[in-house]
Amino acid sequence: MKMINAVLREPTREEGVFRKKLDTLFRQVHSVKGEAAALGMSSIESRAHAFEDDLKRCGRNRPCRGRLPAARHQTRRFADASAVRQ
Repeated sequence: MKMINAVLREPTREEGVFRKKLDTLFRQVHSVKGEAAALGMSSIESRAHAFEDDLKRCGRNRPCRGRLPAARHQTRRFADASAVRQ
């Protein structure tokens, strides 16, 4: 979660850097989804899957830079859920 938040906080203006950021986010969220599935945490798994879908859409639509701050809300939900586990 810290990695995802760190990536979201980095400002991005160049298209290549933006694409790299999306790829990094997708890999991190995919890992969260897999770990949640392995632990039987279906709520987190489904949220991670929805986040992956948002990132895929964002990758196809160039004018989605304004949507990345909304992704921070997704990471807060994951953090809240993982806090319950701890």
